[in-house]
Amino acid sequence: MDNQSRRWVIVAVSLVVLALCASTIAVLNVFLIREPQSAEETAVSPETSPPDGLLIIYVAPGSPAEKAGLQWGSFITAVNDTPVLEVADLTNRLQEIGAGGTVTLTMLVNGRFQTTTVTLNSEPPLLGVQVVGAGGIASSASPQPPVTNRPWAQIRAVQPDTPASAAGLAEGDIVTAVDGQVVLDTAELVAVIEGKQTGTAVALTIRRGTETLTLNATLTTHPDDPNKPYLGVILDE
Repeated sequence: MDNQSRRWVIVAVSLVVLALCASTIAVLNVFLIREPQSAEETAVSPETSPPDGLLIIYVAPGSPAEKAGLQWGSFITAVNDTPVLEVADLTNRLQEIGAGGTVTLTMLVNGRFQTTTVTLNSEPPLLGVQVVGAGGIASSASPQPPVTNRPWAQIRAVQPDTPASAAGLAEGDIVTAVDGQVVLDTAELVAVIEGKQTGTAVALTIRRGTETLTLNATLTTHPDDPNKPYLGVILDE
């Protein structure tokens, strides 16, 4: 092979190598410059991996939280991009911002993260929610409470012809407050009711599915103890 032929062979090989390099770079770009993940890929499954944050178990009617659309069963995971892991974290962040201030809450709602802007009250309560730590909660996305480790007072049954039945309480309702006083579990609800007098009218804030309702009941005398008031419900323990 003469020198001229050798030069043409070298040029041809060089062109092939360059073409292969260009193809490799193109392939690498396909993998490196990846499309953003879909919503399904970024969705969180709280049932299998409870998030770090605070579970909302009560939203006060007319509060900044309610006006901003915060809902029972959602998680607050950060305030102004600062993570909140304990109830004290949320309290401290809100106090630092102060009455009338504006906060951006990072929320986990139905398994997806979103941000919500809230203008705080001019006086306490600044936000108007009751929260508990996320650890130990079996489920957070469902509008109904988990079966175990629940920090709330849920009605298992309503006795007929009682103040509860007259007020419209139903099986599965979760009582979150009595006369505006938050109750976190069965023991607190029983204590609040037993602290009332027979004949007292009470306003019960309940969670029914995705709705928050206020039902009014007038306590009567307990059929087994004349010294105790009676509502007429059986509660989950």
